[in-house]
Amino acid sequence: MGGVRKLHGAFEGTQGATRAEYEAALELEKAYQHKDKISTKGGKKKDDVDDLVKEWKPRIDEDGKTFAKRLLDLKFGQKEHKTGGGSKFSEIQKYGDTHFAKPKKTRRRK
Repeated sequence: MGGVRKLHGAFEGTQGATRAEYEAALELEKAYQHKDKISTKGGKKKDDVDDLVKEWKPRIDEDGKTFAKRLLDLKFGQKEHKTGGGSKFSEIQKYGDTHFAKPKKTRRRK
């Protein structure tokens, strides 16, 4: 293969996670608490992000910026990512900020 590793689904290139690393990271995510998906305002769908991103949810203590950094680090390796308008980083950040909210605490009645 000449140094190029076979990668999972949308992953391409030599710097991202292998399929096994990706699946291990997905399995580790089950240990964290995640935000709940909410409906977007105005009924407009802004789900124009990769299918890879739709598999993941931001953790409770994450904002959109750290969520985007975590996913791009997994996909492309830990390096500086372009953060300007129209970049993958800004798309993922916007998706994480607008589509998820902290779960509401429910009180049990006696």
